[in-house]
Amino acid sequence: MQAILRPVMHVQNISHPYKLVVTGVMIAGVLSLGGLGVAVCIELLRGPGGPPSSHEPSNMPPPELPKEETPDRHETLAQSTDAQLRLLAAYEQRLGRGFSHNMLFADIPAAGQDISERVTRMAGILKEHERQGITPLVVFEPEKLDLRSVDKKTFEEYFAALKANGITDKEIGMWMLFPEPNIPEWSDPEADLGNTDPKLFVQNFTMAAAALKQTFPKAQTMLLLNGATYPSYDIHYTKGSFAKEDLLQYAQGLDRKLVDAVGLQGFPWGEQGDSLDYDPAVFLDADLAIALAKQLKIEKVWLNSGTFSSMYDWDPSRRVTVTDDLRGRILNGIAKQAEQVQNAGLAVTVNIFAEDKTATEANWSYDTDASWEVFQRFADRIEDRGIGLAFFDTPKIK
Repeated sequence: MQAILRPVMHVQNISHPYKLVVTGVMIAGVLSLGGLGVAVCIELLRGPGGPPSSHEPSNMPPPELPKEETPDRHETLAQSTDAQLRLLAAYEQRLGRGFSHNMLFADIPAAGQDISERVTRMAGILKEHERQGITPLVVFEPEKLDLRSVDKKTFEEYFAALKANGITDKEIGMWMLFPEPNIPEWSDPEADLGNTDPKLFVQNFTMAAAALKQTFPKAQTMLLLNGATYPSYDIHYTKGSFAKEDLLQYAQGLDRKLVDAVGLQGFPWGEQGDSLDYDPAVFLDADLAIALAKQLKIEKVWLNSGTFSSMYDWDPSRRVTVTDDLRGRILNGIAKQAEQVQNAGLAVTVNIFAEDKTATEANWSYDTDASWEVFQRFADRIEDRGIGLAFFDTPKIK
């Protein structure tokens, strides 16, 4: 390549020893001359047939951001046989748009447990989601299971039983297997509560995902991690770490073919005991989600979060209330994290947890006109960006 050298000189009142920095096509040096620094910049300009210099404006359009489609409202959802889907229909009506996914929870059965009743119930739920055009997002939790003795046969039998009940690739949806393994919430409550061993998680996730995909080759899986990672048995949640290297341990050794999406979860209840943190840049850090996706070469990311209006209502000494204005600012912060993930070239969906759990935890719902207006603005913002939206709530049992 031919190069044309053009010196550019200016004087600075600095006195550093000689430095030479080469960056791309720019060579810059600073000479110390008796206390008077002379900055010298020699630029390699493009010669005939050479590549364009970095300072020239590019005519190339910016890359298009990946976008999720916003579905229309589902016409028959309000008549669904599933109570949770009927509730979702009410939210679609109020929001003026549809939802593509619906989150539901199920417990992983213990080894040797009779699963016939629960499989029949789950098969019915999955079929109804398919009839209504909603993809089920199944959170498959190891409630009260000893993580050290999980049996592959349990998963093989469970998924085989779903297939025997008429479930196909078309109905199976997406499954979060062993969600949030980096929080001290799981394992045998009597002997091993709070086990967060990442190697054990990788072993168990691999076991379950392999059984799922062997039975349903087109089934989707998600690796869902909490924003903060805890050491094993820290059951009071006092030693949470937001370090990237701690989080990424839970992806090391996973077979990329067994993971279709990654998720990051974070809520404004704080990660140090009862302390609260209202900054999504901390509890739902986009950089962690991006790093997780890149490590596994995944292009689909979910962020799971929410805001509460009150917490600890049963204890006046601990009760916390949050204004609608603050909830709006938290939602804006969640939107910014989602936009940052999207800017990294990743398709992103935000799932908002909106259940009223006042009796045991907090009120995450948007049950007043003012709070709904706050949520509506958030929904409009991310829809305009092509960011997907899911909304979780459960019907009240009367």
